[in-house]
Amino acid sequence: MNLLTPPTDSLYKFCAVAGLTLFIYLAYIVIDHDKLFVDRLYHLESKLNNIRVNVELLKIDLLDDTTLNLSKSDSAKIESINIKNIDAHSNINFISKLSRKHSSQYKKLLKEKMIVKFRIDELESQDNDFSWDVILIVILIAVAEVFCLLGVFHWYEKIQKPSDNEYQQKVLSEEFYKDNCQSCFKTFIYFDERGTNSDRSKSKFFCETCYTNGAFTEPELVLSEAKKRLKVKLAELKYSRVKIKRQAARMNDLMRWERSSKW
Repeated sequence: MNLLTPPTDSLYKFCAVAGLTLFIYLAYIVIDHDKLFVDRLYHLESKLNNIRVNVELLKIDLLDDTTLNLSKSDSAKIESINIKNIDAHSNINFISKLSRKHSSQYKKLLKEKMIVKFRIDELESQDNDFSWDVILIVILIAVAEVFCLLGVFHWYEKIQKPSDNEYQQKVLSEEFYKDNCQSCFKTFIYFDERGTNSDRSKSKFFCETCYTNGAFTEPELVLSEAKKRLKVKLAELKYSRVKIKRQAARMNDLMRWERSSKW
């Protein structure tokens, strides 16, 4: 089965690839949105924490400012201010009357808090709206998956499977020429490098060094000796040790030697 050919060679394969692509793209949209939402929310909450810290610092400045002549009730009022009630009108009026210097800082923090809260509410609203879109996306993902599976199934059953069966029949009927000698593993580059059958036709499996006139030139040759010769030849050609070892191991599957290792 060849999965690497272009998806345009059949409608079924195109449907399979299109369905898979749509599936991956829609899944990416959902995952990316969640990641983006978490990142933006984290960023806004970090800003809100900074404002909370600045509110506490402002309270300390107010309580430490001896020029304000704070009463116990004023100190208690200042202590009660926090990020949650900073926008209360009573607190705004209280700080404005208490200190002009601190009032401008207080209003600045109030403005920053309102902007951040607005953005958080807006972000959560967008996420709620997207949750309805997710339902549609999930449905489309399911459709894309079904589309992909149907494309793969029909492509295999109607195109690839008959092609595989045809290929197997050709192999069984010895219709194909092998790319390598099935005795010494030599790679065929030229047609004349092939051996000859008893009827003088070119062999589909063996080279002229190993096979001539329908018989092996060295019928007594064994697999271990054939491997040694291959290793020597590959070493002369500057093959790496790993590749030499791999090529030698593949000789076990050659037609001449396969019977000696399988029953």
